[in-house]
Amino acid sequence: MSGYDQMEIKGNGKFLKIESGKPVDIHILNKEPNKAVSHWINKKKSTCIGEGCAECMDGDMPRHRWMTNVWDRKDKKVKLFEFGPSIAKQIKSIAVMLDEDGQTIHDIDLRISAEGEALEKRYTVIHRASKEPIPDDVVLWVLK
Repeated sequence: MSGYDQMEIKGNGKFLKIESGKPVDIHILNKEPNKAVSHWINKKKSTCIGEGCAECMDGDMPRHRWMTNVWDRKDKKVKLFEFGPSIAKQIKSIAVMLDEDGQTIHDIDLRISAEGEALEKRYTVIHRASKEPIPDDVVLWVLK
């Protein structure tokens, strides 16, 4: 036994990771998310230009992704959260409901949980009352 099978591997912490069975509590920090439409061909990302896009004309469907800064309640730091349509629809639904009550998505926290693995992973987003204020001195990541 070499010990390599016992290593705990963690990322740099810049991006929010949502693992199955380990829900995360976040607070959205940006007024609105950045939206990117791109193609992934041979593990290479290219921006979709819309009408006239060569990849679209070749039949490759573009991926819609959003990115925003969030406050990770557990780690108590700012992280980048990149998400797809499944999570976006749930966040939008919560935002619409909050708007009916005179609130915004920035008035609450979100709990996001996942079930399943890889391409079969399913996400659930629920709203929660904010636990505590976000520190005034947080520095946001630049959205690209």
